[in-house]
Parts: sequence; structure tokens; C-alpha cells
Amino acid sequence: AQRWGKTIDRIQLVNEGVNLVYYFENQNQRYYLRVTHRDLRPETQLLAAILYQDHLFQHGVAICEPVRSSNDDWIEVIRQGEDCFLAHVCK
Repeated sequence: AQRWGKTIDRIQLVNEGVNLVYYFENQNQRYYLRVTHRDLRPETQLLAAILYQDHLFQHGVAICEPVRSSNDDWIEVIRQGEDCFLAHVCK
């Protein structure tokens, strides 16, 4: 979550299923962090979905806005041993 905000007020698990979904607060704004195992959804498919979501948001559809990380990426790759996870945020 720190890749999307310097000061995280709190972080809490919202859903634990195929994806892990957390919410966190940064400067009184709520964000949602979704973490997906790379084996479940390839990075190219996830990026396509995020770009479509951003397109819809930019054209006035009432959905959450995708947020780029502090590295200016839509998706951050997290490695844990042999596992690889894909993380992205919306607000």
C-alpha cells in the first residue's frame, strides 16, 4: 500500500477469495488494494482490464478510479519466494 501513499493511516482486509482485497486510507481518502496471484490472471489481462476501467472512469462512468503507484505503474509486482503477485489500487 505504501507504493500508493507515503502515509497509510490504516489498512484492513475486506475480502479473501480468489483475490485479496484491502482498503487503506491516505490523507483522508479511501483506496482499495487488490492482490492477485500471477498464475490466476496474467499481467497483460489485468492491465487491459485496468486500462478499460480507467477509460470508463475518464468518460463519466460511476466506477472506482484506477490509481498509478508512486513508480507511475498501474500494476506493481510483488514476489514472495517462488510466488508472484500482482497488485493494483483504485479509489
